[in-house]
Amino acid sequence: MFSVSDNASLPEISVHHEDMNDESIDSSSIILIVIGLLGLVGNVISLVTIFHSRLRKSAANQYLIVLTIADSVFLCMLLMVAFKVDFLSYELCVIEEYILMTSSYVSSWSIAALTIERYIAIVHPLKQLRYTHVNRSKIMLYWVPIPFIFNLLQFINLGPSDVPNDRKCQVLSGTLLQAIIEPADVFLCYLLPCLIVVVLNLLVAAKVEDSGKNFLKNPDAEGLSSDFSRHSRRQGPSASASAGSTRILLVVPVVYILLNTPFYIYRIVDIINANVFKNDALSSPSGGIHPVIGQLINIAHYLYYGNFACDVIVYAFSSAHFRKTVIIAWQAILCPHWHRVKQELLNSQATFSRRTTLTHRSIIVHAKEATHLKQLDNSQVQIQPRQSLSSNE
Repeated sequence: MFSVSDNASLPEISVHHEDMNDESIDSSSIILIVIGLLGLVGNVISLVTIFHSRLRKSAANQYLIVLTIADSVFLCMLLMVAFKVDFLSYELCVIEEYILMTSSYVSSWSIAALTIERYIAIVHPLKQLRYTHVNRSKIMLYWVPIPFIFNLLQFINLGPSDVPNDRKCQVLSGTLLQAIIEPADVFLCYLLPCLIVVVLNLLVAAKVEDSGKNFLKNPDAEGLSSDFSRHSRRQGPSASASAGSTRILLVVPVVYILLNTPFYIYRIVDIINANVFKNDALSSPSGGIHPVIGQLINIAHYLYYGNFACDVIVYAFSSAHFRKTVIIAWQAILCPHWHRVKQELLNSQATFSRRTTLTHRSIIVHAKEATHLKQLDNSQVQIQPRQSLSSNE
């Protein structure tokens, strides 16, 4: 199985450049630390915001919680790679690899689950309503353990390394198990989730386009549009929150594809090069590849790590409701007294507004009742003279 920290840690890749010195290796470790720390801070902000608000009740956000936790675990292990914990012992190295690979699987399939949720919501909305009572956390309990079981193969596919001042574990290259596991790993961790993301998003785009064409062909489209516009204005924040949630379901998979594709293209080329052409120049520290290619590989890894560190940026960019909730949630945590005073003021204003509305409605009702009674009195006055005339005749 592919060793994330072996081929993915920038210090290891930079060994391809024979003129690299310790300073360049230290700078790449600093980059890993910066990515890990910034990503962890952003993920903590996202998780606290979701758990301290109503966002956690949304089905989509339950997948986002799993995604953010998996990304945070990956970033913690990335910091261990930067501090070279895997240089200490073989056991620590293997455990680090196992956690890295497992969290990567959970992250990829959480994004695939998000895309499936969006596809059902837009293309088959009635089915989504039928399954609204199903707890998404129970569904995730069925598939989340699978990566933990599959990646137990790490303990078979990794062996001890005797290279001084290097990691204490390495992939057992040249074996049949390694030739089978590495392509399967790429397929299950990237190609299959990516295929699900691309196909379902294309189907969603086709559904939205067809709905727009049918709407424009409808002769009553203009009236329906004005009615929907008035209804949306009455709905207020609820409509915008729903739109933001749908936008997140689109932006997260797109960012996943953009940031992961260069890294997995390198991995696919490396697997073909090693297993078909029996050339390990891309994965071997002594491969002697061109410096430009080495830098491109480094950039691919930077983008790959950025996928696990950009959750809060993606959520904030996708949803104005999320940005507002971040401010409210952290105000409640950091300034509880001020937040409580603000909430009391808002509640009093809302109570006053409701009372004013009720008073206004009662005045209107009384006015209508008075008008109605006056009309009844006038009608009775007109009927009485007619009755008197008929009696005289």
